[in-house]
Amino acid sequence: MKYLLIDFGASLVKYTVFNSMDNTFEEQKSIPSLLINNTVTKKEVFSTLQKILSQHTNITKVFTCSILGGYYYNDTYISWKESKNRPPVPSSPKCLIGGLFSNSSIHTHHAESLGVTGNDKIQILDYIKNLNETELVPIYTNLGDTNCVIKSINLSDKELLINMGTGSQVVDKTGILQSFIPSGRVLSVFNNFFADTKINMFDFLGDLNVKDIIESNLEIDLNIFPQCYQYSGGGHIKNLNNNNFTIKNFVSSLIRCYCSQYFSFINRLKPRVVNLTGGIPKKNKCIVEYFRFHFPKTYFNVCSNNVEQTLIGLSKYTHERID
Repeated sequence: MKYLLIDFGASLVKYTVFNSMDNTFEEQKSIPSLLINNTVTKKEVFSTLQKILSQHTNITKVFTCSILGGYYYNDTYISWKESKNRPPVPSSPKCLIGGLFSNSSIHTHHAESLGVTGNDKIQILDYIKNLNETELVPIYTNLGDTNCVIKSINLSDKELLINMGTGSQVVDKTGILQSFIPSGRVLSVFNNFFADTKINMFDFLGDLNVKDIIESNLEIDLNIFPQCYQYSGGGHIKNLNNNNFTIKNFVSSLIRCYCSQYFSFINRLKPRVVNLTGGIPKKNKCIVEYFRFHFPKTYFNVCSNNVEQTLIGLSKYTHERID
């Protein structure tokens, strides 16, 4: 059976086809996120869903996941990233995909992020038309992207998962230990600052090495969004003096302070293995090297599969009992 798997993420919409007979994936594809501007209409979401489905043939079922913390207000989906003019959470909120179908109930993954009660069943939401075929295809309960990342790796004792994407979480065998750790969204804010000077911070980061990170000496608090778990009125930069305020030291310090957010978890839990997921450690090897410098006895595994961890986790949910 061929399952279309789609991850509606904050940066990209990623999708692939999973063959349940031999547990293989087709080449992953992606398009820009629908949530670049933090809001999107039902019409736009459904149109994108149908266009992706129509790129494929003989699809048996459609499974999706999406970012947590958002909900529909009338016909507009409000992302968790939207901080201005944010309407109150409805009494019966709907997630990005579930909100397209009138009879759907919100899954526990999304419900928990909104502080409401959800349904933990995976079931058919409705049937959608492939524009290139005559048959309707069932689409199933929309799951949480973070939960799919967790599902993608079977953690053992003394093993951690650190997800370093647009948002960030630390996870062990028992579940999520901490969410809302400053990550890609925060780094993008700093990159936007540098963009005003015609500098791409991420390109600059690619030229740094672990020695630059170790020797950096600015102290940068990345908790700049109210949603950040250690937010206290905003971030700050400390230890500035007339000799160290350079772009190289600033970016190196930013990465050092970003990585240091996870040290307390590693020190406390003393894992033998730490799995690093998300786009940030895959794109910046100095981050992994900095972890290894501080924790030489811990094995840091960068999950760099050709298919995103969210989609791998989503494929595992397809094996479970479906109501």
